[in-house]
Amino acid sequence: TIHIVDKGIVQFSSLVSVGGINLTKAISRAFSVSEDEALKMKSERGFKSTDVEFFSTLLGPISALKDEMHKVIAYWEEHGGSVLNAKGKIDKIILSGGMATLIGFQEHLSADTGKKVETGNVWSNVSSLDKYIPPISFHKSLSFGAAIGLALPWPLFDKR
Repeated sequence: TIHIVDKGIVQFSSLVSVGGINLTKAISRAFSVSEDEALKMKSERGFKSTDVEFFSTLLGPISALKDEMHKVIAYWEEHGGSVLNAKGKIDKIILSGGMATLIGFQEHLSADTGKKVETGNVWSNVSSLDKYIPPISFHKSLSFGAAIGLALPWPLFDKR
C-alpha cells in the first residue's frame, strides 16, 4: 500500500498488487529454483546484484510498484497536496514491509523517484527502543507495521 502522510495523518492511500512474494516467484521461475532458494537469492543479492539477468528479473515485478508511486507522487505534487500542507511536495519515501530492507532497494527507488528513501521504524510511536526492545527482529517487525499502527491508542493521535 502507498500512503501519503502529512503531519502524522494519512491523507491518501493506494493499493498496489505487488509485494516481496512476486519477486520471489519471478526469481524461482527465471532460475528454476524452489521458492525457498529464490527467497535466499533475493535476500543475498537484492538490487545490488551485478548479475544482469538477476537484476532484470527483479525489475519486471517491481515496475508496477514504481509506476503507481510515480502516479501518486505526480498527482499529489501537481494538485497542491492537502489542506494541512498546501505546498504538496513529497519530501521522502518511507518503506515498510518485508521488501523494505532488500539490499539496494532504497537506492534503486531513490534514483528512480528522485526522492529521499528510508526504512521506517514501526515502533517509533509505540515505545522508545532505549526503554524496551520488542522480542522480534527489526526486519520482521516491518511486516507488522499496519497491525502495530492500528493497535496504537487514539489519544496518541489527538496530541498531534
